[in-house]
Amino acid sequence: MLLTLQMPPHLDVPESLDVAIATAEEGSQRDAVDYFRTRTLEANSEGPWTVGAKYNLARALEAQGRATKDASLLKSAAGVTSVHTPAPS
Repeated sequence: MLLTLQMPPHLDVPESLDVAIATAEEGSQRDAVDYFRTRTLEANSEGPWTVGAKYNLARALEAQGRATKDASLLKSAAGVTSVHTPAPS
């Protein structure tokens, strides 16, 4: 499930974030990762949408089976410095 942010109308949310969310919802996780990472976060990492973009990037990576990266992104989005991750069974 993706995190959809409701931003006040006066904030300028990058179009790339909307495209990234739509792309992920359509199932194209590889393209969504590009939009979240390169076109949204790397282009402007200080916006009020940063947490949501990081979370959704982590979810897109998770959907691709890239769990190692998504764990650190989820922690970053949540502002968590330490999380216990159980060993794989």
